[in-house]
Amino acid sequence: MKTPRGWEQVATAPQSTVGGAKFLVPTEAVGSFDFRAMTAPFNGASAVTTAPRTLEVTATPPTDITPPAVPTGVVATPGNGHVGLAWSPVTASDLDGYLVYRAPTANGPWAKLTAIPNTATGYDATGLTNGTTYWFAITSIDDTGNESARSNASPATPASPPSSVVDHCGTLSVDQTWTPATTHRLTCDLTVPAGRTLTVEAGAVIK
Repeated sequence: MKTPRGWEQVATAPQSTVGGAKFLVPTEAVGSFDFRAMTAPFNGASAVTTAPRTLEVTATPPTDITPPAVPTGVVATPGNGHVGLAWSPVTASDLDGYLVYRAPTANGPWAKLTAIPNTATGYDATGLTNGTTYWFAITSIDDTGNESARSNASPATPASPPSSVVDHCGTLSVDQTWTPATTHRLTCDLTVPAGRTLTVEAGAVIK
């Protein structure tokens, strides 16, 4: 093999009608290497040297099998039919994003809510049923596809916004319509005098 010092012998092979030899190239060596074969003089025959051939050696990068850190600081904030999620960012040079999971219990089964990594440190889980408790967990994933373990599970129960409460007592002085958007609380007897109208819509709550 040709080196900066000239041609150097790197391997030998026994005499045969078809020559062949194996030699090792250090794994840290990369680039182009020229090599040739040479027969030794034997039985009156002269030495023969082949034309040089070039060997290209490239380095194979090590396979990344290390996932990013597990996300922490997961906070689940319930809303009306949805839950807002937030968590602390993960520091990793090869971070691709985060995956969000939901489960009906703290122990699963877990369903992935994000088909592709979410690059933000927040997510809004929608289409939920008010009054039902859901559990959420976050993982981080790098650009090689290594995914961390799930974060601690955080529960949240979406709910309808509370309705306003209006107190009623005495004699109705103006026409009124009571709707389901307001809870109507009678703190004493309510009188509807002649000439006044009280309309109570279906679904209105009266206490």
